[in-house]
Amino acid sequence: WLSIALIAPFLWAIVNHADKYLLSKYFQNNGGVGPLMIFSTLFGTVVLPIALFIEPQIFNISLHDVLILIAAGILSAIAIAAYLFALEVEEASIVVPFWQTIPIFGYILGYFLFDEVFTGKQMLAGLAILFGALILVLDFRSIGKVKTKIAGLMLFSSLVFALYEAMFKYVALEENFWVSVFWEHIGLVILGIFLFIGFKKYRKGFLDILKSNSGPIISLNIGSEALTIIGNIIMNYALLLAPLAMVLLISSYQPVFVFAIGIALTFFFPRIHQEKMGRVELIQKIVAIAIM
Repeated sequence: WLSIALIAPFLWAIVNHADKYLLSKYFQNNGGVGPLMIFSTLFGTVVLPIALFIEPQIFNISLHDVLILIAAGILSAIAIAAYLFALEVEEASIVVPFWQTIPIFGYILGYFLFDEVFTGKQMLAGLAILFGALILVLDFRSIGKVKTKIAGLMLFSSLVFALYEAMFKYVALEENFWVSVFWEHIGLVILGIFLFIGFKKYRKGFLDILKSNSGPIISLNIGSEALTIIGNIIMNYALLLAPLAMVLLISSYQPVFVFAIGIALTFFFPRIHQEKMGRVELIQKIVAIAIM
């Protein structure tokens, strides 16, 4: 399960930089996070026929489990929205490491839902993760200033993601894996339709972007969402092979991939991304990511 799960954080790291590029170049003046969420959630329609083709018995599932999986899909979108709001104002290499607090929430949920007992060492490790996150939210160029907005958004995102993963595992252990994937993405599509119909500003931004820059945006978004979904499916499959908290800890490699990709883009593709490379920022990120 370890070699399988490691693929996911690498794919997600690529997506993190794609999200930042999309937000800053195309969505900043066209509704921001809302239109991008419509793109992301409605892309779930691509997964539905694939899951149906692989597993024809999609509808052989209880209504109880269907509702749980749909709710899980909606929760995953809410967690992504919080992350995107944080990404609007901060670099990916600062935002993404906060997801290393997901296993802490995973420990708690795994204990109550799956009787996954954690040790004193694991509790101390959780505190270490929180300490690393604290380093990231401190502004060392302005003594006493803390990035509370970023911290709040990402801790909320981590909590919701842990809840989503726990709900998926709870149902997928009883039901077929692809059946679970199908109904989870139904939840995403439902939320996308709700955002499109219910929020005029988001709908207008979504349609304006399609009219003006449809080619590059659709290409980037399709590639980004495809990598996200592949990573999610890989991670969800790994969840069935090992304890919840152990699988979630594999995401600890994601900030390393994000940081490395950010540096590579700065040197080779500066028009796409420029990482803050000051000595203070580099030391802060390296120390925090290493601890976490």
